[in-house]
Amino acid sequence: MTKCSFISAVFIYLSFSSLSGQSSVFVLHPSVGDTIDLEERNNYLLFSGYDFGQANEFVILKSNAGFELQALQNNTLVKTMPLNNQEVNQYAANIEKINRYWDSQVAKDSIPSDSLTSGLEQPAYESLDLDLISPAVIKEIKGAIKVEWHRQKALERIDNIKKGHMF
Repeated sequence: MTKCSFISAVFIYLSFSSLSGQSSVFVLHPSVGDTIDLEERNNYLLFSGYDFGQANEFVILKSNAGFELQALQNNTLVKTMPLNNQEVNQYAANIEKINRYWDSQVAKDSIPSDSLTSGLEQPAYESLDLDLISPAVIKEIKGAIKVEWHRQKALERIDNIKKGHMF
C-alpha cells in the first residue's frame, strides 16, 4: 500500500469512527489490507457484479449493523452498499483460493524455458478447489489464468528469440 493510500485509509477510518463511534475499518484479507485499490479489486475479482463508476479505492466498514462497502475516487466517497456476512466471507475465501492457486503455480513449471513449441498444454484448472466460488467467478478466474498464461508464454518466446533459439 502506498503512503497516500495509507493516509487515505487512516483519514477515512478516523472520519467514520468519529461520526458513528461504532464503525471500524474491516480488513477483508491480509493480501489486500484495509484499503482495496483498483488493481487488487481486479486481481482478486472483488465486487465484480457492481458498477462503481470511476472509483479507485474500496473500504469495508464493520459496525453492529453489519458491513458496508465504500467506493472512493480520489478520497471522495462515490457509492456505498451494504454487504452481508456471507458476501464478506465469500470474498475473503476467493482471495485465499486465488493466492493458493498462484502459489502452487510458481513451483510447478513443467515447460523448459529454452523450448519454443507451439502446442503447449493449457494450465490445469483441476487443481483449483472450487467448492465455494460461484460459476461467474470461476469463469472470470479461468479467463484471467488463460490471459496470464499466454502472456507468460509470449514473454518466454520473446526471451528465447533474443537468445537466438529460433526454429
